[in-house]
Amino acid sequence: MALFSPFRNCVKMRNLRLANNSIQSIFSDWSLTMSELKLLDLRYNNFSFLMVDDFRFTSEHITLDLRHNNIRNINLYGADQLIRAWGYNSNEPARDVKILIEDNPMQCDCNAYFFARYLEYKVDPMLHIMFNIVPDNLICASPPDFAGIPVTSIKSEKLSCEVNTCPERCSCHMRPHDKALLVDCTHRGLTEPPRWLPPTNKLFNHTELWLVGNGLINLPDVSWPGYANVTLVDASYNNLGSVNISQLPPGLTTLKLNHNNLTHLDTTVLEFLTNRTTNISLHGNPWSCDCQNRDMLAFLQAQFKQLANALVVLSSTAEDGEIEINQLGNVTCNGVENHTFTELKADDICPGHSGLIVAASTTLAVAGILLGTLAALYYRYNREVKVWLYAKNIFLWFVTEEELDKDKLYDAFISYSHKDEDFVVNELVPGLENGPAPFKLCLHFRDWVAGEFIPTQIARSVDDSRRTLVVLSPNFLESVWGRMEFRTAHKQALSEGRARVVLLVYGDVGPIDSLDPELKAYLSMNTYVKWGDPWFWDKLRYALPHRFKDHKISGNTNKGVLNDKMELVYPSNGLSATTPPAEIIINPMLIIGDKEKAKLNDHIDFKRDTNDYVKSV
Repeated sequence: MALFSPFRNCVKMRNLRLANNSIQSIFSDWSLTMSELKLLDLRYNNFSFLMVDDFRFTSEHITLDLRHNNIRNINLYGADQLIRAWGYNSNEPARDVKILIEDNPMQCDCNAYFFARYLEYKVDPMLHIMFNIVPDNLICASPPDFAGIPVTSIKSEKLSCEVNTCPERCSCHMRPHDKALLVDCTHRGLTEPPRWLPPTNKLFNHTELWLVGNGLINLPDVSWPGYANVTLVDASYNNLGSVNISQLPPGLTTLKLNHNNLTHLDTTVLEFLTNRTTNISLHGNPWSCDCQNRDMLAFLQAQFKQLANALVVLSSTAEDGEIEINQLGNVTCNGVENHTFTELKADDICPGHSGLIVAASTTLAVAGILLGTLAALYYRYNREVKVWLYAKNIFLWFVTEEELDKDKLYDAFISYSHKDEDFVVNELVPGLENGPAPFKLCLHFRDWVAGEFIPTQIARSVDDSRRTLVVLSPNFLESVWGRMEFRTAHKQALSEGRARVVLLVYGDVGPIDSLDPELKAYLSMNTYVKWGDPWFWDKLRYALPHRFKDHKISGNTNKGVLNDKMELVYPSNGLSATTPPAEIIINPMLIIGDKEKAKLNDHIDFKRDTNDYVKSV
């Protein structure tokens, strides 16, 4: 709003006609001083931008005629707060302030979002009490998708603006309605997905990704930059042959895989879809009619009704009012014609399977009772027994691992939230790097290269370490990088078929059922250590790699060096770093010479006394 016009002294003016000039803004004396003004005619001028301050008139009965200008944007952002700051409230009667804006080249993008919500009556009612913007036949001039369409026909949730930072061969837009980043890579001839997506910011907090109609054979990995924030993936009409859990973002709610080359979905993917996804399309794939798809059959039949309702709700907002058909009911498998998965039974895709299950279950039940009776105590206290044996250096062939990782640089890479750094630096690291059996640790602040790509450093740290020690805390659960580090280590463990991840629970992380599905599954199937446990350090060291040096024993006339397992039973020096002391089961006198017997007895007595002292402290 400009300050004063040449008519500022005409406070009693009722009609001010200024059409066909080059005026670009509303002067303050027109709106605040001329309290009796009834008509302000500003047609055919050079107005290009309006804001709520331009509609603040002292006169309660006025028509502001702005038709036939060059207005592209009417910004009403924050208008409700501004009006209340002026002292107006909803108890006041409606004012007769009419704004005519027909025949202006409106730009119908994200800048028109709040104006569109005003026309939809989705803003504070005070705005309509203060002024009445009359769009009449106002037409959108841009962008091309909306050009020629009346502004009153545009839905606010469809408005967006282009974002300059975007992967090659894709287009990116920001949608204010739900603060979404829209990445459109549809029909771009891609053979692999983009390796990165723009990071979220204050304008958008999640990403929707369209990959329709390309030649993709794999979905992007969630560890790639920007993919952890994806909530929608539409990869229909590609050449996908498989889907794995590492390709599904944690916040995914919509997944479209129709018209690909999928034949099976494994159990982990189905569990993820059951727990997280509300909208899924699987039709148009050559699904196999075999026993491997029993879980998928059960999934579709159990979720059909719930997901069908979700699809109808989501589809009701499609362009042109077109509602999608519930495609879950159209998922068929090769070999069974005219029948969908929702109509089939388990015997239809796996004949005789039910009878085999009964017979196998009976046999396993009988065998289980017999074996369970014998092994109950061992399996009940399996971990405690192994921790105790490791602490006492007894029967270490039960607990030692082969030296498959002798070329690794570190014993463990510690993954933690930066908010827990005091605990890691002051408690955890000293406890592991010091003592009789120190571990070599990889830490962010000490071993990472400054400026190098973070996902690259995560992958290298996991690959260079024998274990990944995850400090699972409430702060870690909120850390995107922490979850990426866990997924990277978990993926490596799955690929190698080995236990690579050690979970250290620090603080109250809440019920296991409320955790991320992968963490929940890992905690359910693997033993973890908890800070505060009386045997915390013993259990933690036991879970980390066991490394021992070669130890020669003289006086043995037959063999000068014990084999690896026997050496682990009788270490040459150092105190036990794990569980409290216990009796040595193997008699060392049976395998060494007379001269070493006295030395070994002295060593054992010294070690027992020292361990008893450590335990008492």
